[in-house]
Amino acid sequence: WFELPQRFEMGLELLHRADDAAMLVFALQRLVQPLAGWLAPQWLAATRITLVLRHETSVRHALPDTELVLALGDPTRDAAQIQLLLRERLSRTALPAPVYALVLRLDQACAHAGRDAALWREQGTAGAGADAADAPAVFDRLAARLGADRVCRPVLVADHRPERAMKLVPAPQAAAAAGARRGAAARTAQGTAHGAGPGIANGTAPPAPGPDTPPRPTWLLPEPARLAEDPSSGRPLYQGRPLALRGRAERIEAGWFDAAMARRDYHVAQAPDRRWLWVFREQRPGEAVAHWYLHGVFG
Repeated sequence: WFELPQRFEMGLELLHRADDAAMLVFALQRLVQPLAGWLAPQWLAATRITLVLRHETSVRHALPDTELVLALGDPTRDAAQIQLLLRERLSRTALPAPVYALVLRLDQACAHAGRDAALWREQGTAGAGADAADAPAVFDRLAARLGADRVCRPVLVADHRPERAMKLVPAPQAAAAAGARRGAAARTAQGTAHGAGPGIANGTAPPAPGPDTPPRPTWLLPEPARLAEDPSSGRPLYQGRPLALRGRAERIEAGWFDAAMARRDYHVAQAPDRRWLWVFREQRPGEAVAHWYLHGVFG
């Protein structure tokens, strides 16, 4: 029986030196195909790959190797996809010296059973599903072309203050965090199914939002905008006219732990032009009275 090695690392010595990174694309195929063949029988997908460019093979004139690290937001074992991403990285790499050999190393991999696919595709039904499945591959290609730190995705942050409840992180990190959350949810569900019950053992998933969950706007202003106040009614003014407050106030009080305390009463308000706004009233440090602020707009 043939047993696959425990890890994948394969080198290739070039027949001629390469003075430009674009000359290495064809040689990469002889490394990427074996990598895909190593991953497939083990039902694995690559999440982090390193391509080592060896500039000199002799010890006497050895130069430091150039390492290109490829972090994949969407794990894959598709040779064409890996080849495309490495080609994008090479296209924006300036070689400090000629390259005489290549080494492809798999740093991280994860279990991957593949994606479900329909046996037959009806005409006109392939668009939406295909686009959704191809989106992570597009993010990986953009990260390979522009840099991993320049393609970001929003992730939630455990903070009640709306302006701090989301942050932008590089796409591979966002995908890894999402995978960790899915794994934790799966372990929690498994513990509940085994009789642990919700709310005990090693943690539970947060409760699903109920029908009384306050609404949230689709767009937040970069900074809350100060609103004037109608002295007769105490209501906030928007474009010189009073806003109609709908529903009861929602109190958000947080920030004691990082010296940025926020104690606000949020309201859903309707503007005279029928737009729905998200406003709050807050007394900020150093101010004698509380003031109204516009924080978001509902789509």
